[in-house]
Amino acid sequence: AVVSTQSTGNKEPFNNSSLRFQPEGKSTVYQPAPGTYEHDVKRFRRVEFAGSFGGKQKLKETISIKCVQNNEDVCDSCKRPPIGDYFTYKSRALCRNCHSFHSAYGEKYPPSYLQAFSKVRDCSEIHHHEGTTAKIKLRDPKLERKQRYREAYFHQYFH
Repeated sequence: AVVSTQSTGNKEPFNNSSLRFQPEGKSTVYQPAPGTYEHDVKRFRRVEFAGSFGGKQKLKETISIKCVQNNEDVCDSCKRPPIGDYFTYKSRALCRNCHSFHSAYGEKYPPSYLQAFSKVRDCSEIHHHEGTTAKIKLRDPKLERKQRYREAYFHQYFH
């Protein structure tokens, strides 16, 4: 059997046949305008690591994990226990909904006070304590590490 070594080439280079300039009347609604991009953005954003000379690099985490047997934090504004991530400052706590509401309207708390709050996550999604100080893992540590790295990356763009 004879096999042909010639291949049928494309008429356009790089397999591209689109027009360089769109004909008039064709809508450009689906293309973002120049004003939609951020211009005053810090270049070369990188996830920050804390390291020592000769030691291991450790990720600077954006959300601290509160590891307690029974989390008894209650939101100061709505008086309900927070679900998921929440904000703390000293002994005060605010759930995500109340924190975003007060930071938008600023009626009860001044903005400078709300900026002092830091994001906290309860350890109940990571492991169980079952009334003791021991930890029974619920998630794979590799997945947990990936999630923390992803959160640190996104924190650079969305605070």
